[in-house]
Amino acid sequence: MKLERMQLLLMSILCILAFSSLWAKYIDNHTHIACFGYKSDCYVSKTMKDSFKFYGYQYIFGLSEKKAQTYGDQILFKILDEQIQDSKWVDQAVLLAMDQVYSEQGKVLKDKTVFYIPNDYISENIKKYNTFLFGASVHPYRKDALKELEKVKANGAVLVKLLPAIQKFDIKNPLTIEYFKKLKKLNLPLLIHVDDESAFSKSHKESTFPYDLEIPLKLGVTVICAHAASAGQTKGKDNFEIFIEFAKKYPNLYADISGLVIKKTRFGHLERVLKHKEIYGQLIYGSDFPLSSQVMSSPFYYRARLGFFNSIGMSFTTNTWDRDVELKKALGVPESIFENSRRLLLQNQKANL
Repeated sequence: MKLERMQLLLMSILCILAFSSLWAKYIDNHTHIACFGYKSDCYVSKTMKDSFKFYGYQYIFGLSEKKAQTYGDQILFKILDEQIQDSKWVDQAVLLAMDQVYSEQGKVLKDKTVFYIPNDYISENIKKYNTFLFGASVHPYRKDALKELEKVKANGAVLVKLLPAIQKFDIKNPLTIEYFKKLKKLNLPLLIHVDDESAFSKSHKESTFPYDLEIPLKLGVTVICAHAASAGQTKGKDNFEIFIEFAKKYPNLYADISGLVIKKTRFGHLERVLKHKEIYGQLIYGSDFPLSSQVMSSPFYYRARLGFFNSIGMSFTTNTWDRDVELKKALGVPESIFENSRRLLLQNQKANL
């Protein structure tokens, strides 16, 4: 009887584990937010406003400048919160700030800043929601960079986002050493772009060398390569191949799979990443919202892989996050990669408790 009871108990546990994945909810580590400067300290450069992309982003965000002018930039938090609450797969998203450009002397270069989303704007506005996590952005050349890192950590930041090609700084600059040491001390992961950048109107490509990531990696910083460094080349070698080399060498190097189903710029990259099963433990889920929209990342683009009717059916999924997750699952992303985001982003917070 005891043996039968133990077998029954074991079977019950296995059933619970098997079905628990059906209720699993994921963290999206890579979600953008728009703002225009209405009832906020955000701003968008004239160059960006004059770009056709500016109007395209308004459409895929679902937030027009006129609507922001009427209700304030903060209306987008409510819009995104409702969408995430409606998602069956994602229950939290990291909203990313974007710091201004600074000179090596620590002066703000507003004329070189494409857009600005302050840390305080994100950290203050997400307090009323359970669906958001704080992704900070602190330019390494700021005179108060180290103090700002301490501040964002105290305000609940789960990572720091940097985009060298747009924020125009050099990872190799000596000013970054103390910055990276502070990230390590605070257990703040660094989400960084080190591949070709085409989402904005201006790009400082010479700042995006993946080889430079050895500097923070050797200092012990947890580094997350946005989009798995999937676009462009450095010294005649694919940036993605450089990432693979480093991932095998440094266990503190991760990558997110955000944006890897975008038709125009990253089509086919997800399949390429998934061939490397040896790094599955270093991959985390991200959507790159709003570029995960139907326009940019439709399942119908993958009809050759998914089949015509499956592609059509998935295209009718109205929730952007659910469609992104279901498309990536259909293309072979395993459950473990979706679960890695929660493990990585929240373990550092627990370490400081």
